[in-house]
Amino acid sequence: MVDKVVICSNKWLGKTIEYIDKKITEDGWDAGIFLWDGNISKEEFEEGYTQLIETLNINGVETIDIGEIISNNFEEFKRYVKDIEEGKNLQYISKIIKENSILEILEKSESLEEFLCSAKLPNPDYQEYKIPIGANVVFQRDPIFTFKYKNKTYAIPLNMNSARKMDTVLTTFALQKIGAEIIEVDFDESDRAEGGDFLYDEYKDVVLIGTGPRTHEKSARKVLKKLKKNFPELKIVLVLRKNYGDKITSKENMDLMHLDTYLGITPKCAVVYKDAVNFTVEIHEGNDIKYTKLIDFLKETYRNVGIFGKEEQQNFEFNLAVFGKKAKVFCKEGKIADWLKEKGEYTIPVDMKALNTAYGGIHCATREVYD
Repeated sequence: MVDKVVICSNKWLGKTIEYIDKKITEDGWDAGIFLWDGNISKEEFEEGYTQLIETLNINGVETIDIGEIISNNFEEFKRYVKDIEEGKNLQYISKIIKENSILEILEKSESLEEFLCSAKLPNPDYQEYKIPIGANVVFQRDPIFTFKYKNKTYAIPLNMNSARKMDTVLTTFALQKIGAEIIEVDFDESDRAEGGDFLYDEYKDVVLIGTGPRTHEKSARKVLKKLKKNFPELKIVLVLRKNYGDKITSKENMDLMHLDTYLGITPKCAVVYKDAVNFTVEIHEGNDIKYTKLIDFLKETYRNVGIFGKEEQQNFEFNLAVFGKKAKVFCKEGKIADWLKEKGEYTIPVDMKALNTAYGGIHCATREVYD
């Protein structure tokens, strides 16, 4: 069972919140582009995120800070980024590193903090807005997908939007340093895949992959192909969301950003958003492929299935995480947490105000490492 999770130091995103707020209030950036409500300060975010980490630690979950790993190996990290720029690995990230002088900025930086706050990449829908690469590193779920196979941690680096490609570089380097085996997928620059669309149920050895604006179907199928080739015993479920449009920062696509914003799974239960129950799922088991509705798959697989509405979805209640030998469910207080507790799950309430303001939750901010 998971006793360790990778997180990233709260200070990077705290400083970026301060940066974006200043750009909006003083330089005239459009707050709507960032869905910015300005209701949390840098200090409030850092305090809230620190409390989240303390909640994990108090409940027996070790947190590994990738910032510390990279800072302790900063010169080696510089060489790693140079290799990527030269196309030796993660080739689909090479172009954006070159176009935005990322290696040049990195080589001049004396610390990781300086690099994360000074190097910038363009917003995917609004190229004129360049955002510090430390803006989203706190959301460790997205850059990479980890899972367990025969008691070993495997990690698949993913290909996110333009503003977040360096997140993948940072996280992949750190996970290699702590012993995860990296498996690269043959992505190209047009592929999109983010870790919030990947759920691994270690209790049932099932991988669920969501498709949508942030994980394109063709990219999901590349991951599927790699998993089936390397890990034929895994059961893999594609959740096929259709008709979501092109703009990933639209309100609808931000609400249903990832699979983990409308589906949560625990050892005994599954909770799903009412508007997602009829999504088609494609189930791969060995050489067999079958199709059904998401709700039917969940009812066949989990002892209890709860269907919840817009209020719970907007409140980030589906964004839960299961850690520890006692399978503790870390989740936001609300109707879903109450329902899970009634069904016998060991729930731990987490104050997610800080993460919610930045459009994420406990699942978004953590990444499992399996012993």
